[in-house]
Amino acid sequence: MNAVLFVCLAMTWHRHFESVYGAICAAIFLTLGFGVIAMIYLAGPDDLALEAYYGGLLLTTFAACTLTYVSLVLSIAMALSMIGGYTLVSIHVHDFLHSGKAVVLMANLFFLVGATVVGIAAQTMRDRYSRENYLLRLSLERDIELQEEEKRRAAYLAEHDALTGLPNRLKFEKQASEIVCGTQGANEQATVLFVDINKFKPVNDTYGHGAGDRVLKVIASRLRDSLRDTDALARFGGDEFVICARISGEVASLCNKLIKAIEQPIQLREARVTVSASVGVAICNDPETPLDDLIKEADEQMYRHKEQDSHLVAVKR
Repeated sequence: MNAVLFVCLAMTWHRHFESVYGAICAAIFLTLGFGVIAMIYLAGPDDLALEAYYGGLLLTTFAACTLTYVSLVLSIAMALSMIGGYTLVSIHVHDFLHSGKAVVLMANLFFLVGATVVGIAAQTMRDRYSRENYLLRLSLERDIELQEEEKRRAAYLAEHDALTGLPNRLKFEKQASEIVCGTQGANEQATVLFVDINKFKPVNDTYGHGAGDRVLKVIASRLRDSLRDTDALARFGGDEFVICARISGEVASLCNKLIKAIEQPIQLREARVTVSASVGVAICNDPETPLDDLIKEADEQMYRHKEQDSHLVAVKR
């Protein structure tokens, strides 16, 4: 008994303990139960400890159902095996059926079976509430995860465009202000570019808004790939994009690069479409210039240039 219990105790430190938990519990309680039955077997007819052994067996049988988290079938099997072992020892060793002790045997079996029934009922209720608590905990954890996800999503959408994933006006203003204030040297100028997509409305009218969304996503990706990580890019709504970058040299080369990227054909399910762009440029030499003024100037110049049916105009040199 001691050897079996020692091995079972040692198994609790094994990394696979949870997978063999049922077998360990069964080994422990069967060892305890049949150890008590063995002492009943060895006890003499007048041994005063015989009733104490029976009490220990009663407690072990009840505990096999209530103190373990093994399956209900295994608990019943353990309890019935201990009751069966006690019955065989009582009949064939202590002759409870022929020595006037049949009433004692029946009473003892009644209490053993009764303790088993009570233990099984308790285990059934415990398992039921354990499952309910487990499902409730999972539900609460899932609700918390969803709430956290909604908070992250709300925080993301507060500063990003839901369609393209680009920063929105709020985040762009933060990034662009840092670029304007951080511009240093005569060879480096903070520049705002206002980009408007031409021929976009016919795509929506001909192929639907889903195709228009696809075009905007592709253009946003192309603009992002054409810029540096330190440049700020945002979608201001509709088919308008705004860029703020530190530029040393000609602005026209960057604008031409962006326009060529936009003019590449875009594959839709129905067809391949081509759009173009008009760009207004506002160059800031004074870090104190309000960002809104630069955006407004670039926007106005873009529309003025768009009416002239040309691509690019640079202002505020």
